Amino acid sequence: MVIGLIFVSCTLISDVEITEKVGVGVGGGDSGATDTDVDPDTIDGDGDGYTGIDGDCDDSDYTVSPGANEDCTTTADDDCDGITNDPEAAGCSDFFMDSDGDGFGNEEPMCLCAAEGAYVVTGGDDCDDEQPLSYPGNVEVCDDVDNDCDGSVDIGAVDALTFFADADADGFGDLRSSSFACTPPSSFVADATDCYDGNPGAYPGSLAQMDVDRGDGSYDYNCDGVESLKWPDLFACEAEVSYTFGWDAYPVPDCGGSGTLSGAIGTSDCTVTWMTYPQNCY
Repeated sequence: MVIGLIFVSCTLISDVEITEKVGVGVGGGDSGATDTDVDPDTIDGDGDGYTGIDGDCDDSDYTVSPGANEDCTTTADDDCDGITNDPEAAGCSDFFMDSDGDGFGNEEPMCLCAAEGAYVVTGGDDCDDEQPLSYPGNVEVCDDVDNDCDGSVDIGAVDALTFFADADADGFGDLRSSSFACTPPSSFVADATDCYDGNPGAYPGSLAQMDVDRGDGSYDYNCDGVESLKWPDLFACEAEVSYTFGWDAYPVPDCGGSGTLSGAIGTSDCTVTWMTYPQNCY
């Protein structure tokens, strides 16, 4: 190759140097291009397989490209769709709408990286999202609401009362049979003083005086703990008393037993009427 020399300002430069500086080739042609003429959007600067033209929104980060998956653990727009941490991103969690503000929702969730818009809670088991007193884990109380979302209303309420079975409907309950509830169940009452719940005539303060037991062998109808005889004594005439009753001889009959009972009408001669009669008790 013959290299021509040109004198410029008393300095010798080669035509190769001229080519690099002014774009003139050895053969005299003009390439018309320099390093500054290259479009950066045509270059894959981070080696992720995408250029700016292809939609790479950050060509300095190989984890960011249109082919990447959005990831909740980053703050970048990983998939270059214009949204950072959009729904269904890797690592997302289900968030629910909470209409009543009780911290729980029950509508269809959205999988999000963080609470967004109306989707603000992660608990989705609310049994009534229009009732702020109903949500899982709440304390059940007597208010006609399923507070704890267990599918039952007022069952196991902390402020429930104890009621007692009143099988004979005399208004007095059996201490041995109780129910914990907000309102009395059928055939239950608040009282627990019935001494026998199988006979409506047997209850505290009863005036019944009977010659048959109340149903369990006892004649204690007034629940005072004692079987009291209606006529405990032998007959004795008391003229000043309108009616006097007593037995003609010992032994005095026990409850339900029979004997000859005397009755005197209050006259000066104590007229007596005799009759066979059972002993009544209370």
